[in-house]
Amino acid sequence: MEIYQRTSIWKIYLIFFGAIILILPIYFANQLAHNLAQREKNNVSLFIRTLEELNRSTNIDEDVTYPLDMQSSLGKEIHVVTLNRNDVYQFWNYGEHPDTLAILQRIEKSNQFIETAEYPKIYYEYPLIVKFIQYIPWIQFVLLLVYAFIGYTVFNLSRKEEQNRVWVGMAKETAHQLGTPISGMIGWIEQLKNKEEAHFSDSQIIEYIEQDIVKLQQVSDRFSKIGSKSSLKHESIRSVLLEAEEYIRPRASKKIVFQFPVKEQQDYSILMNKNLFSWVLENLLRNSLDAMDDQGKISI
Repeated sequence: MEIYQRTSIWKIYLIFFGAIILILPIYFANQLAHNLAQREKNNVSLFIRTLEELNRSTNIDEDVTYPLDMQSSLGKEIHVVTLNRNDVYQFWNYGEHPDTLAILQRIEKSNQFIETAEYPKIYYEYPLIVKFIQYIPWIQFVLLLVYAFIGYTVFNLSRKEEQNRVWVGMAKETAHQLGTPISGMIGWIEQLKNKEEAHFSDSQIIEYIEQDIVKLQQVSDRFSKIGSKSSLKHESIRSVLLEAEEYIRPRASKKIVFQFPVKEQQDYSILMNKNLFSWVLENLLRNSLDAMDDQGKISI
């Protein structure tokens, strides 16, 4: 449960930082576009002032080089349509043969104009770069969303596939774990039925059946602990080994020799989860027996 809570917290952090990463480019791009638009508007105002200066100039000998240079320089960067008091439109920086009707429809629809004493309306249009900068973050935002959606879909499918493989593995392991005690109990019951062919006394068979029942309880306990934090205690490693030998020896061929630590040898106390550790030992011993042709030696 704790790992799912940590995962949920990390998801919240990722969503939060992802939102910041998406918002920052949009914010700065809008600020940049706003500054560029303001600069273009100032250029339009400066351009209009040069036009007014040139219109007010009545002296032929007056030096108008600077206003003309300013007009020429600004006219290369801005798109301006002026409407004078005689209702005459003038188009600046729209090429030699502009589509005046389309331009007028577009600028009147945009409703971006400046009013002066000389020109009742001065329409202006922002350069394409301003609009482009405004749209780039939103394009990036959409592309990131698509990328995130594809990534999430692929990740979710792979996670489900992984979960399915885990469940299949769990089912196989469950059958594997239950198989040994169940098959043992069936064998002991058969020996009870055929007492003439039995190699063990009734009390021994009952003892072994009780061991198999305890083993079934242990299997249930082991699977209930999957996904939870293991509690470790100091246990005798020798006693765990001897218990594993005691359980597996009657279920193995008589030709199998077991060399396990004897009770007189030195013992060690280690931190372990006894139930899960014995599970490991039983799997190792069972795999060892499966690898033999009913004869050999297993030593620890």
